[in-house]
Amino acid sequence: KNDWALFSYITAYIKPYLGILLLASIALAGNLVLLLLRPYITKQVIDLGFATNDINVIEYYAVIYGLTIIGSVLCIFVENYFLKSFGQKIIYNIRA
Repeated sequence: KNDWALFSYITAYIKPYLGILLLASIALAGNLVLLLLRPYITKQVIDLGFATNDINVIEYYAVIYGLTIIGSVLCIFVENYFLKSFGQKIIYNIRA
């Protein structure tokens, strides 16, 4: 019973900032997708690039791989920014 009282107490502070939490979750999902693309891109390079000795395919997938790394870094940055903002706003309201 005591846990539910604490949960409902904290929920009142969380509700106004659910949008921020949603944005952090979207960034997390985006990062997950980009991380899961990397093995597929590696497979494509091996199957289409190295198997046929086509340097253009290898260069194309190298650029795509690099973009997934940059995208992952951006998603991690956005996720951290929104999660920290979310936590700071909740703590500020609890202390006020």
